[in-house]
Amino acid sequence: MNNFVRICAALLLSFYLQAGYAQSQAPKLGLQTYTPTRIEWLTVMLNSLFRKDLSTDSLFTLHFASQGADTLVVKVSFHPDTNRQLVNLTTQMAREGAERTIKSYGWDSWARVIEQVEVLRVPPVTTR
Repeated sequence: MNNFVRICAALLLSFYLQAGYAQSQAPKLGLQTYTPTRIEWLTVMLNSLFRKDLSTDSLFTLHFASQGADTLVVKVSFHPDTNRQLVNLTTQMAREGAERTIKSYGWDSWARVIEQVEVLRVPPVTTR
């Protein structure tokens, strides 16, 4: 029985030392926990769903950014030669999608969506 107590005590001490060592090891920077705010979460979620980058097929950009603690901004920039109806339709769809997403989380009591639309400044083309 005396050996049994010694073995149990040794096992408990071993577990205690291993647990203490594991807790003293700080996680790597990329593995540290982070909890986003609701506005950050919405911004990431909406950009993953609706973001549109400038390309040869699409002469406009669309992305979401947060402004303060309760506002999401649909930021749209377009080339002067872009079909403005397409820009307007895409912006409207993104805004409506954002509002549906906000409502699905039950956050429509505090979150709002605004638009910021601008024409891209294009340098004049020179010919020789």
